[in-house]
Amino acid sequence: MNAVPPRVRPRRRLRGPWRSLLTLALVAPATMWVSNASAAPTFAPFPSSIATTADQSKAAHASPKEIIVSDRVSHRGFYAVRVTLIGGKAANPLHVVVSRAAVEAFTLKHRAVLTDHVWAHGSAIVVRIQRGLAHRLRVRIKVRRLPRPVLLVRERVAPGLYNVQVIVSSRSKATDRVSLTIGAAAAQSVATRHRHPATVTEHVTVVGRTLSVRASGSLARPRVKIRLAKLNPAPAPAPAAAATPSVPTTSGPAGDPGSWRSVFDDEFTGSSVDPSKWSIGWFGSGVTKAVNSSETACYDPSHVSEANGELDLTLTAQSASCGQPYDGAAVTTNGHFQFTYGFVEVRAWLAGNGSTVYDWPQIWLDGQNWPSDGEIDILEGLGGNACYHWHGPPNGTGYGGCPAGAFAGGWHTFGVDWEPGSVTYYYDGTNVGSVTNSTSQITGDPMYVILVASTSPGSNTQTPATERFKYVRVWQH
Repeated sequence: MNAVPPRVRPRRRLRGPWRSLLTLALVAPATMWVSNASAAPTFAPFPSSIATTADQSKAAHASPKEIIVSDRVSHRGFYAVRVTLIGGKAANPLHVVVSRAAVEAFTLKHRAVLTDHVWAHGSAIVVRIQRGLAHRLRVRIKVRRLPRPVLLVRERVAPGLYNVQVIVSSRSKATDRVSLTIGAAAAQSVATRHRHPATVTEHVTVVGRTLSVRASGSLARPRVKIRLAKLNPAPAPAPAAAATPSVPTTSGPAGDPGSWRSVFDDEFTGSSVDPSKWSIGWFGSGVTKAVNSSETACYDPSHVSEANGELDLTLTAQSASCGQPYDGAAVTTNGHFQFTYGFVEVRAWLAGNGSTVYDWPQIWLDGQNWPSDGEIDILEGLGGNACYHWHGPPNGTGYGGCPAGAFAGGWHTFGVDWEPGSVTYYYDGTNVGSVTNSTSQITGDPMYVILVASTSPGSNTQTPATERFKYVRVWQH
């Protein structure tokens, strides 16, 4: 009897559609890599937001043109993110997005480090990188949670000098101390609470294309509103016949003839500051803090001197007792002389070189209650420019300009005609600008005179430097 052989099940062969899908899965990635590597560097636009959840800490996804790296976080809040990129010798154009922050575009060569502050809404912080060339790229991210609620606001601006007004309010009903940093200015502390905002106004020089405002609350994440006004240079005044303008007579102010009577005059002909006209420092004795929180200098009485027919205020780079890196000086007529309406003229030699003003010299008028009484900045050196401004109620917003011209390194006159409803500024007897009631409320409260030698992070700091004053004169009709 013949044995029946065991039945062998024939091997199933893939049908046509399945065979095509398998071939496409194996061949397509290699084809995509070759085509992308040889294509010209192009970038697809980023979506408005990235919603990527990482399954594990620092999980990475990579393709020839895109890398996504994520780091798991355990809490919602603000985080400091440091991204280290290491590439080859060839320049590689990159677009980098950290969570929902703005796109950073730059060209990588060898190594680059990016830092950013971002708000984590979910369980991970995602870094997405688009590269122009499919070269080898190593990415490392380091995440640190910020200890206090922080708000970081960025404004895209053109380079230049800006009047920046920041309105800060707290979400807490209790009074919250908010640390506020505007651009490169020094950090300052303001008190605010829910529905009781605080307003801070600064003059900031922007070198790049971004102005950053950082607010950190001790109780809650603050709210911030920003208002910007670019201070455009005014047209250059007509050149004087001589390199150094002549000293005007005491019959009246330069550039504004009329019927005037003198109400204050100090020609600085003594051997020391006249205590019946001036107080040294800012509301205190000895070394005092500066009037503006952006200043990085103390006011030191030893830096004030009067001799040889001039008053000198000196700025030096040395550690002062008030904790600032520079020692400057200030004098005021507060408590001795104040007035309402009139013409103020100061003849001064500003430290600098022609059109570049060093440090932060200041010639200005102020009332007893700021900003309701107003403030008249006759001259202040901002970012190397000679500038004038008016600050008035209700929030102290500044209006003015920075006229072009060589106002440093020689004797020049700086004046202002303060009339009801207007302030008009004169440099070397030339009208360089004015502010009227149509722009800001011009107040009529009494003001006193202030002279300062100081500096700030945004100034063209050069030390030692001396601001020299030949006279201060005030007239009224």
